[in-house]
Amino acid sequence: MARERKRWSHKEKNHTKSKTENVKSVEKELTAEKLLYGGFALSRTDDLGVVFVEGLLAGETGRCVLVGKQGGIPYFETKEVLVKSEFRRFAPCQHYGICGGCSWLHIEYAEQVRSKELIFEDALHRIGKIQSYPKPELFTSEEFGYRCRAQLKIDKHTETIGFFKAKSNDVEPISHCPLLTPKLNAILADTDAILDAAINSKRGLMLIDTGNELVSDPVMAGITKQNGKINVGDYTFRIEGDSFFQSNHFLTETMANWCGDVIHGNRLLDLFGGVGLFSLFHGKRFKETVLVELSEEMADKAQEGFLANGFITGTALGMSSESFFESAKAREFDVVIVDPPRTGLSKEVRDGVMNLQPEKILYISCNPTTMARDLGVWVNQNGYTIERTALFDLYPNTWHMEAGVLLVKEE
Repeated sequence: MARERKRWSHKEKNHTKSKTENVKSVEKELTAEKLLYGGFALSRTDDLGVVFVEGLLAGETGRCVLVGKQGGIPYFETKEVLVKSEFRRFAPCQHYGICGGCSWLHIEYAEQVRSKELIFEDALHRIGKIQSYPKPELFTSEEFGYRCRAQLKIDKHTETIGFFKAKSNDVEPISHCPLLTPKLNAILADTDAILDAAINSKRGLMLIDTGNELVSDPVMAGITKQNGKINVGDYTFRIEGDSFFQSNHFLTETMANWCGDVIHGNRLLDLFGGVGLFSLFHGKRFKETVLVELSEEMADKAQEGFLANGFITGTALGMSSESFFESAKAREFDVVIVDPPRTGLSKEVRDGVMNLQPEKILYISCNPTTMARDLGVWVNQNGYTIERTALFDLYPNTWHMEAGVLLVKEE
């Protein structure tokens, strides 16, 4: 039976501070030169120099208004597009421009991929000061229905279910999201069950479509489970509703197996190893694998996963990478895999990897800017060359990307 709806007198509030406060109103006609990591574009002006502008594609001209600064650089928002790109399209979602979940839904998919490739290469040149590297291998995804993990937000006052609006903590009601898998979209339609399960949850409802079943946190009685199994290639991972796992079910195996034809040796070190995705895919070609993960809980799950998949040569350690390097020795590992958070590697970890002097380093990153910074140190100061690069478009219709780089120690 449908739950009785409460009626609230609720005035919608924007909980984020307006960027226009204390900013002099400045309007300019700007032409975007290129897209940058973060989804906005770069433009040049005679009086302000380089500026950032939101809402324009490369080559487009718009009427734009100054709204603040980002990193000390003037930041504009587009009020009207005057000259449109041939790659601009109608965004196939009624919530686009309001919901904060997508940012590039208005760009043709092939142009999205091309833009990400340019952003990646620009980061290597400009930030990493790296001039020589092979062109990235491009691995694209289905641009819709790929996302198998979601976090639904709930406004307790209005019992609204959806995602946060752009630049706000207000909830935009969502009945269908083109990025979600069909099973997750079916859950969105069951508002009563969502509210019954998660109305008192501070985080809302965490959902994962494992391909076998639906798991969530909190559990939706009779609909989802607390934990389940997700298959990636020949391996099985046990996950719970609040587990972190790659969101794109089309490309996870491709990314996990990348460079498997050239990575082998005696000992493998997997830093920021999570639940062991890369250890399982690459560890079979090593005599011993050591995974290091800051979260002891995730390290325990990785160890359980090793045993469940018959991987008896892997050991998972719950500790920081910085702590691990306090006792690590030079030439102890043949290959090091790093898959750090968005902030990249700390100096201690960069130096720690260098002290090991591995023959190869496989770097996976969701942030090309911090990745380029770290790579620049190894290439320009420590005698490594880039042998292969790749882009995995795990998040179509957004500016987010995943990159892979294989470095080899020069003889």
